[in-house]
Amino acid sequence: MGIIELEADGEVLVTSFNTHGTPLIRYRVGDRMTSSGKTCSCGHPGPVIDSIDGRKRGYLIKPDGQKVFESQLSSLVKVLPNSVERVQYIQNSERDITFLYIPDWTRFSSEHEQQLYRFLKTLLGADMQVSLRAVQEIPREVSGKTLLVKQMMA
Repeated sequence: MGIIELEADGEVLVTSFNTHGTPLIRYRVGDRMTSSGKTCSCGHPGPVIDSIDGRKRGYLIKPDGQKVFESQLSSLVKVLPNSVERVQYIQNSERDITFLYIPDWTRFSSEHEQQLYRFLKTLLGADMQVSLRAVQEIPREVSGKTLLVKQMMA
């Protein structure tokens, strides 16, 4: 069993001496979580997790500096079940977001694109320039993964 700590910003640190090879001591896994502040009824002293908020760099930054995390962004496709296959948010600058999506053309309509745009403007604010682009494919990273949020700002 290991020890899970949460930093003030929700970043997760893990300590475990039961790993094969090198022990992990306050290892930053790159995830963010929110603690409930409660203790487990089983008596375990570790934190009770209220929500898993996404990766450390998995967020967009609004012009006012507020962060919009992956957990908030992933709810977008729930509005249109089965009509969007995959999405990616690309933050080009402080005020410019490109939203890539792969539509299922058998279900997707122009009204769906208008719904996506309205949802994004409501979530990100009037000061954010939002561009939607239907694509055939969203490029994978060198790791083979497709990022939900890609930061292009310097």
